[in-house]
Amino acid sequence: MLVITSIKNVQVKYQVVEGALTEDGTQYSDEVTTETANEEKELLSKDLDLKVNVNRIDSGVYINTAKAIDVPKNILSVYFNIVVELKAVSSATADVSWKAQARNDGGTWVDLFDWKTYADIGTTYAEKTFKGYFNPQTNFNQLPADFRILIKCNEDNEGKGKVKSGSYIEVNFLEPLK
Repeated sequence: MLVITSIKNVQVKYQVVEGALTEDGTQYSDEVTTETANEEKELLSKDLDLKVNVNRIDSGVYINTAKAIDVPKNILSVYFNIVVELKAVSSATADVSWKAQARNDGGTWVDLFDWKTYADIGTTYAEKTFKGYFNPQTNFNQLPADFRILIKCNEDNEGKGKVKSGSYIEVNFLEPLK
């Protein structure tokens, strides 16, 4: 019989954008351009898994491997700080929209907020931020989980977006101490 005498709060921070450094220090996800008008296109996706790097030496060789932590973990709270940049390719009248979603691993998507639409967005990137706490709910209450950002545009081949470095997701869960 397992007896739990106490628990600890564990906080995991996920960097959403990874990649090569740039001259000015700002990194972005790959740019994504919409295709058919009003059709949703995935701007970015991220697995919110629980893998840690395990370092060991085997026969004099340094080995670094990823090892999964026992899952699933029930989420206490989630903090999002997501920065996207959106624009039209060449149209002065294009409306670009975006929203973020999350789900338990392989489950049903939960909208983190409704579509945000920017009318006549213009051809210069406009920075938009989604920041704040999200309370766990059915279909997004455990780790591992999936996260994605969708974009769409009211005109064919006009919406363009990217996600800025510094965007992150923090997840808190409880872990029993044995």
